[in-house]
Amino acid sequence: MRQWLWRVLAVTVLAACAIPSGGSLLPAGATPSLTPTPSAVPTPTAPVVAGVPEDVPLMPGAYDIQVLRANHLVVYRVRAPLGTVLRFYQSALAQEGWQQPAMSDPVVGYVATLLRFKPPGDKLVLNLRYEVKGGYVVVSISVTRDGE
Repeated sequence: MRQWLWRVLAVTVLAACAIPSGGSLLPAGATPSLTPTPSAVPTPTAPVVAGVPEDVPLMPGAYDIQVLRANHLVVYRVRAPLGTVLRFYQSALAQEGWQQPAMSDPVVGYVATLLRFKPPGDKLVLNLRYEVKGGYVVVSISVTRDGE
């Protein structure tokens, strides 16, 4: 009796899950589509932190943010490859008016350094260090303003 009950239950479940005789799970008249339905996926945005200079962007996803030395040093972490962080800053700093000197941005192993200037005499030094064990980049941004 017990086996018979399990068999009936199994057949009922399988019948409920079966594809209808028409061979489609779509409603009548519907056509299949391979185009994904758009969804509201949040775009990462850069955090806004008190004390970070307005012309110094933080990369989206930044965490453990510290502002030191009277708003002249910003240190944070971001989970991204070193090359991604480097390209972000090469683009974002240019958009903020920071100019690259004639030399290129040196990358040695897991470390990169960027030097930028902004008239009248502001200077920005950005150091990036990839931490292999943690899978994140430590970003250190030092800003010296003209006349300070």
